[in-house]
Amino acid sequence: ERQVKRTSHGEIARDTLQTAFENQIKGGIRGIKGYRNAVVADLFYGAGTMEKAGSGLSEVWRSGQENNNEVNFGPDPNNKAFEITIHRRSEVVDEVTRTAAHSNFTRYASNLLEVVAMPEVLWHAGTSARKAKDVWKHTEASWLPPFLPYAKRLFTFHNLLDTANPLRSQIDVNDIQKVTVEEFIAEYGERCFVWLLNECIYRHFKAQNLSVDKDRMRAYFLRTGEGPRSIKYQARIRQATRTVVKRKSGHWEHKSFRFGFERFGDTWTLVLLPGYVFTTDGKSDLLEGKLVNQLSTKREGRDYNNVVHNDLVFWAWVLSGGQHSTFALNMGPGDAQDSPVSLNENHDGSNESQILVKANLSTTVVHNVEAEDALHNKPLEELERNQLAQLESEFAGEISQLPEVKDANSD
Repeated sequence: ERQVKRTSHGEIARDTLQTAFENQIKGGIRGIKGYRNAVVADLFYGAGTMEKAGSGLSEVWRSGQENNNEVNFGPDPNNKAFEITIHRRSEVVDEVTRTAAHSNFTRYASNLLEVVAMPEVLWHAGTSARKAKDVWKHTEASWLPPFLPYAKRLFTFHNLLDTANPLRSQIDVNDIQKVTVEEFIAEYGERCFVWLLNECIYRHFKAQNLSVDKDRMRAYFLRTGEGPRSIKYQARIRQATRTVVKRKSGHWEHKSFRFGFERFGDTWTLVLLPGYVFTTDGKSDLLEGKLVNQLSTKREGRDYNNVVHNDLVFWAWVLSGGQHSTFALNMGPGDAQDSPVSLNENHDGSNESQILVKANLSTTVVHNVEAEDALHNKPLEELERNQLAQLESEFAGEISQLPEVKDANSD
């Protein structure tokens, strides 16, 4: 496929010092640019809808390399137009149908953030409180650790023997016990344990300035005082800006994600499912009824794999605060960076109530043995060495459907 684009060659010539433009781009140089209409470019740049960084062709070439496409570009022989040629990649041909078969290797990125560490025990004691609001009503503390009142007992990850724990005013301090996570799940069920995990993640969302719709288990940003909200973040390749709240005709549109904790074998994960929230005020007044279904269908119908993948990368960045390996759930003042000491902090600086989550999406590689045999007839090890080096580090994965989970402490 060939595309022709007219542009300003004088500015490009000055940037490249008359050196072959294509060779410089393929050599890793970015920022070479030439605007045919600088006024229009400044308009879009000022509106925040373009970066004005001269990175477009670099990204086209890089994506082509990762997809085994040959990409060529540069001025035509008469120097009157700019040509970009993208060659289709070679595909495995099915000998029977004579159609392209699947590529030998495909990398999928899941929508799971792995929980790499969590408390081994829960503390509990007798309480007269029946609901969370009863605990809050009868305490003067401005902050309480995440907790769950259930079966006439109050459960928490935070040590109830610690005299600094504000939950002690709502329990029988002579009845403090602890139980392992597995023992708790065996007696009260996995759903109760998930409710307590949800209480922890709610606190973390609040620390990241996210609003939570507990009924539908989804989180989103609110509008600013001026109106729309945009977030600068580190995307897969470069710094980017994303508008997360925008004004539409008669309503506000918020980028959002549904969430839930699920266990796979011995591993707990935080599952994310990107989507949209629609409000009348840009805050908490949610749109209801048939209109919401129409708006959701219209927006999500255009969100293909790559869009969903970008959404997942964005939300992982938001939740991790830009961390690259793991991040700890911020459950309140004891976890804040400006706090001098953390509740339940041990002498070695560790925190027995801390929950650590992987900051990056989990990925897996699927290998097509039949396609490999038909095309190469080479050993698997050799194919892995030759092709895995060319795979894109992140590929859009299929999004699993989240279960409906209700908040145990909601009224």
